[in-house]
Amino acid sequence: MNRFTTMRPMRASSEPSDRDGDRRAKRARPGRAVLIARGDASEDATMRPLRASNAKPFAALMLILLGGCAGYGPGNLAPGQGEADVRARMGEPTDRLVLPSGGSRLEYARGPMGAHTYRIELDAAGRVQRIDQVLTEANFAGVRRGETKVDVRERLGRPAEQRTGWRGVGEVWSYRYDYRFECRWFQVWLVEDRVREASYATDPMCDEKRKLSGD
Repeated sequence: MNRFTTMRPMRASSEPSDRDGDRRAKRARPGRAVLIARGDASEDATMRPLRASNAKPFAALMLILLGGCAGYGPGNLAPGQGEADVRARMGEPTDRLVLPSGGSRLEYARGPMGAHTYRIELDAAGRVQRIDQVLTEANFAGVRRGETKVDVRERLGRPAEQRTGWRGVGEVWSYRYDYRFECRWFQVWLVEDRVREASYATDPMCDEKRKLSGD
């Protein structure tokens, strides 16, 4: 079947470096995970969570986030307010889509280090109609094998990171999100612009946090 219903988290594992380490660090590496399809036996996946080779120290990243937190989220924005109010609160959008209704949708992707992507729909007069945060497990569960990268982009917005897939096959899109019980992100492996696999994985940024805390 082509529908994912349950995805078990994948754990990152360390590997010894070699002379190709710099080249391989740029790619997502496969590991073992389980994708459970509706009405079907489980399948082995082959995508390991990405090890960020260019991750900055966690403390520095937190300073960056805290420095911009005043306009991080929509705050008290409400339907009926104008686009000028949205921009005053949240700044310039990372993407803008013109809707068939004549209105528009502003996207505020707070990655790569943020864990939220906000979408604000405006009517033809430029007034706020709705406000959504799309990086949720409900939306992740809607990702289907065989969907196009356009479908994934429409569902989840811009990924926090994009890397070349294992052995140069396809690409991996990674999404940080607000998960309070464990540090993890959601990854989608795209091959020939279609979803091959999708699962949760340990966020490599957590390794930086543990190193700085001495755990």
